[in-house]
Amino acid sequence: MSARPRLLLIDDGESYARAFSRLADVELIDPGAADGIPRLADGPAALAWLERHRDRVDVVLLDMRFDVDADRLLPLPGGPASLRRQRRFQGVAILGAIRERFPDLPVVVLTAVEDLSLLDAGEELAQQSLTYMLDGEDLDAVRIRVHTALAESRRAQEEADILWGQDAAMGTVRRRLAVLARGRLPVILEGETGTGKSFLAERWLHARSGRPGPFVVLDLATIPTDLVPAHLFGATRGAYTGAVTDRKGVFELAHEGTLFIDEIQNVPLEVQKQLLLVLQDRKVRPLGSSREVPVDVKVVAASNTPLADAVRAGRFRPDLHMRLSPATRVQLPPLRERPRDLAFLARRFVSQAVRDSDIDALRAQ
Repeated sequence: MSARPRLLLIDDGESYARAFSRLADVELIDPGAADGIPRLADGPAALAWLERHRDRVDVVLLDMRFDVDADRLLPLPGGPASLRRQRRFQGVAILGAIRERFPDLPVVVLTAVEDLSLLDAGEELAQQSLTYMLDGEDLDAVRIRVHTALAESRRAQEEADILWGQDAAMGTVRRRLAVLARGRLPVILEGETGTGKSFLAERWLHARSGRPGPFVVLDLATIPTDLVPAHLFGATRGAYTGAVTDRKGVFELAHEGTLFIDEIQNVPLEVQKQLLLVLQDRKVRPLGSSREVPVDVKVVAASNTPLADAVRAGRFRPDLHMRLSPATRVQLPPLRERPRDLAFLARRFVSQAVRDSDIDALRAQ
């Protein structure tokens, strides 16, 4: 990685390019634009360039408004819009495309958060990881935000290195999850405690799903059996003892996002039919209510024991198991089955301990 952060500017104007070229501690990439100005002037050109040269970029600086011809505009989230609106919020369309194709690339959007709130899906995109909003007129603030984005990106990469390691077994898992993250099918993660199920669900499957909604967790190992339906589906006031107000279930809370159901083998048998219907119909009915609420949720289910064993033992419904799609089942190997990673991870943890403390590096080795 370059000593100075390498910035790619996506902007149809010239003022930002001139201003950022004066920053001494960053490098503004010249992508070879036809007019000689060091920036890319529209979304399609920027995406095409990034497909070829992603490894040359540390941080993207993205303007919001693009006064370019209609054939150089990407469609806005949410459907057709007037040409004026497409130009005003074109940065949102470009940001969405970058997040979909390059989820680990930090992006600083040169606008105020209030501007994004005027467009559906804008605020959700702004809240995704490695995405930052900033008024581009303040060069010192831009410099600080760029270095912050780069530091967070490096930390995320270190986490990924520690998670994936170098063993071929985790390489296979990574390739499968890269495909499953983009689809609508549920994903089953099976593996012993400590194999990274919750981390993968949030930092990999959800972060790379392109879904604008939140990541919501339901840990069934911590919930009393009689309260599981209310946590899953919601409940109206008085639906059960202690229900003093209406409450939303996790399916509603995770709408347009990802629902991570941990220890799914603990779903009571009498609740499994209701869960199956929600997965089939994509509608949830809170306890005590006759109203059905549509939900759009990607479900990631985790278990520390094989669900197939629970099916054979009569503790888990076969039809629910099939609805969760065993074809998307991913088995996470424990560290003892990843011999190549033992020494690699030991060195990484020692290096991190040295960096975070006053231990002399030679003594640590």
